[in-house]
This record gives sequence, structure tokens and C-alpha cells, in this order.
Amino acid sequence: MKAVFALVLLALVAIVAADVSELSGPSNEYLPPFKNEQDFGRVAAGFGPPREYLPPTQSGEAAPAHSFGPDGYRYKNPTARRF
Repeated sequence: MKAVFALVLLALVAIVAADVSELSGPSNEYLPPFKNEQDFGRVAAGFGPPREYLPPTQSGEAAPAHSFGPDGYRYKNPTARRF
């Protein structure tokens, strides 16, 4: 029992002391936010909502959300069970 406890304790110490040197320093790949508002306005204009009105389309009668049998109950289709 002591050996298992020592092994678990040693594993926890190894995890805590793991080398994570790649996380400690600042990254040279970081790009700061774009500051030029004039160019940004031209680029972002293509992503805005369209300014034209589109009336809703009428597709006729809406399909019912559910259907009932002649006795007023809803039945599921039987599924084949494979064993």
C-alpha cells in the first residue's frame, strides 16, 4: 500500500515539475490589432446586412407539426430490432 501511495505521489510531483518552457516566454508570432479605421471600414462594408427589402415568401399551407390517427392518438412507426 505504501508503494502505491509513493508511486502516485511521485507521479504528481513529476506532473507539477514538468517542463513547460514553451509557455513561459512571450510569443513572437502575435500580431497586434489592426488600427487603420479607413481601410477597415472599406473591408467591413462587405460583411454588413443587405440594405434591400425582401418580402416574406408564401409557400402555401404550412405542414402540421404532428399528425394523429383516426382515434386521436399519435403512433410511432415500428422499428425492427436486431439482436
